Amino acid sequence: MTTMVAVYEQEHYRIRDDTTTPDGGTPNWISDEDQATRTSIGTGGTFRIRFTIANTGNANTTPSFSVYYSYEGGTYTEVTATSTHVQVADASVAADGLAIATGNFVLTAGTGTARAGEYDEDGALTGNVLNAGDYSEVEYGLTIINTAVNDLDTLDFRVYQDDTAFDVYDTTALVIVDKPAVSTPFGAIYNHRRRQAIKCF
Repeated sequence: MTTMVAVYEQEHYRIRDDTTTPDGGTPNWISDEDQATRTSIGTGGTFRIRFTIANTGNANTTPSFSVYYSYEGGTYTEVTATSTHVQVADASVAADGLAIATGNFVLTAGTGTARAGEYDEDGALTGNVLNAGDYSEVEYGLTIINTAVNDLDTLDFRVYQDDTAFDVYDTTALVIVDKPAVSTPFGAIYNHRRRQAIKCF
């Protein structure tokens, strides 16, 4: 007897700013596909990550998908409205739960048959159909918490099925914090990662 199992796979990602609708708007990308970004995000502003996800198993499902992050290579934690280093954020041009038509997919095609995706800004996509042999695109609105990070800190992002990691991650989204230097009363800028004072001119 064949065991029916869903196999979830994160295949691609790309990072964009928060200027156009996830469904049909022309993205203003701030990274190449499957490439990390440091510039342009900064801290305190909203950005968005688009993922291609697939069910490469043999079971039909209606799963819930959440986005998780790892700070500086640590344990993965769900992104919520109160998470420490990065939080979900309202998009300026889209509502939570906006459907993304397959004709408006913008990443490299996933494995199998395209299935409509969704935009999320509360951290969890619920009731999505992802049958065996389907792939989809999902997008999350996010913001980095300025007081919780330093320049050059790393934030890795992965989609989870409920609170369970996917079976396969072909790529993991990576954001490298671009935090403006801080002037001190002594006329220097202190770079937290390099642990050195840099003279101000």
